[in-house]
Amino acid sequence: MYTKLLLGLILCWGVWSFPDGAPIDTCVKNRANQPNHGQHRTQPLSSLPYRVLASALVYGPNTPVT
Repeated sequence: MYTKLLLGLILCWGVWSFPDGAPIDTCVKNRANQPNHGQHRTQPLSSLPYRVLASALVYGPNTPVT
């Protein structure tokens, strides 16, 4: 028990982070609620190697997806 606690404290001590959070350019985007991946663009829907079709409009806990 104490070994895990000590290991956890040592690992937390060695973590490096930004004191004020992520850099501002991480969050600045041209359009709100859009991912910011620089030059990379999403793959066109017509060239996706798979297609997902839902068998129901609403799903809940323990509801099978077929």
